[in-house]
Amino acid sequence: MVRRIKIQKLYRSGKDVPTIRLEGKWIKRIGFEIDEIVTVNIRERLLIIEPTEKNMKEIVRYKSHLSAVKKTLS
Repeated sequence: MVRRIKIQKLYRSGKDVPTIRLEGKWIKRIGFEIDEIVTVNIRERLLIIEPTEKNMKEIVRYKSHLSAVKKTLS
């Protein structure tokens, strides 16, 4: 799958900075979830986005705890 995305500008601290915004249902289709923490590996003119395993475990544990708290409050 290939996606073409325009690099846009964002005004920050009195300057324009380049911004890349990724959004859409295709992100979920390729295996990423809302609130997931990812790692961005940076090479010369190349960005690689991948799941962060350590943070994935923390998120699962957090969601489980949050679900238990919600059940207790219901």
